[in-house]
Order: sequence, then structure tokens, then C-alpha cells
Amino acid sequence: MSPRAKSTKKRSTKTTVLVVTNGEVTELSYLEWLRDKVNGPHEKYSVTVKDIPGDPSRVLSKVPTKNYDHVWLVVDQDDHSSKKMQSFIKDCQRKKITVVVNAPCFEVWLNAHYERVRKYQNQKDAQRHYHQLSGVSEKDEKTIPQDFPFEEYEKACGNAHLTGNYNPMPNELAESPATPMPYLLQAVELIGHNVAKG
Repeated sequence: MSPRAKSTKKRSTKTTVLVVTNGEVTELSYLEWLRDKVNGPHEKYSVTVKDIPGDPSRVLSKVPTKNYDHVWLVVDQDDHSSKKMQSFIKDCQRKKITVVVNAPCFEVWLNAHYERVRKYQNQKDAQRHYHQLSGVSEKDEKTIPQDFPFEEYEKACGNAHLTGNYNPMPNELAESPATPMPYLLQAVELIGHNVAKG
């Protein structure tokens, strides 16, 4: 056999996943934890996390989709109208991007790591609950504390909706409080569908 002969050993290929957010601090910190949890030499996924500042439509226009098997976009509904967000979701689907729209904001998912979420009137209401649960002060509201219970993600799936509801699927806009974040964890096989559903 010549030294240039190809090896018959199969090279394992990983599924590449890009996760983009416009949350430059809190969301980014959480998604970097998720990346580090999933990535590894023996894992089947290679997750890349990228933050792009701006409103959801601006972010979508800058999302790189080449060279990835799957692309996810994590954004908050915040004060955007339902009509605008529905249009944004359709634009994502046209580009084959899976979108997670947190209603009203990402703190719904963070709060669920501690306890069941409440009926939040707006983003400030959800953030106030996050301050109470996490001990993070209002001036540091966009941080995740060092003792954040990251590993409680399975419990968070069951806590991320009001009693009697289920977690919304990606590419859906649901009534607050709502987050499809569990389905991102399912996509990288940290949890199964029944856990993601809540």
C-alpha cells in the first residue's frame, strides 16, 4: 500500500449548529454555557455562538447561514408588535433559520431555572422577578450570577410556562410568558421531546 493510499477508517463528522442572539450579555452568557456543555471531542455537535446587536430584523439580515447544518436565532419579543414578530418569523423560515422568540424576554427562561414563571405584564415585570430570584441587582440586571443553576435546565422546561400550558414550539409567537428555549436544548440532544414540551 502506497503511503498516499486513503485510509478506510471513517472520519466522524459533527453536525454544525450556529446560535445567534441579539442579547449581548445575558443571552450570550447562557448560550456560551450551552455551547461549552455540548461541544467536546466525542460529541456529535459543534455549536458556535454569535451575538449581533440590533432589532430582530437587522440581526436576521446579518446572520451567516453558510457552512452550518442548522442555524438558530434567539430573540425577545420585548415591545415589538405581534404583527411585526409574525412577519419576522416568516422571514426566518424563508431563510431556513429556526427562531426562538421569548415573550416578553429571555428572563422567562432564566426564571424557570429557579421556579415556575408568572404571568408577566411586560419585560420589566419579568426582569423584576429575575432580580428577586437571582439576587442580581437592577444595576447589574443584564448579568447571570456565578451561582446560577445552569444544570437545572430539565426543571426549567417544566417551569417555563403557566400551569396547564406547554412550551411553544420554535417559529411560533406565543402569549407571555413563553419561551421555546427547551427545543434548542432538544436540538442538541440535551433533553428529549417530552421534557422540552414541558
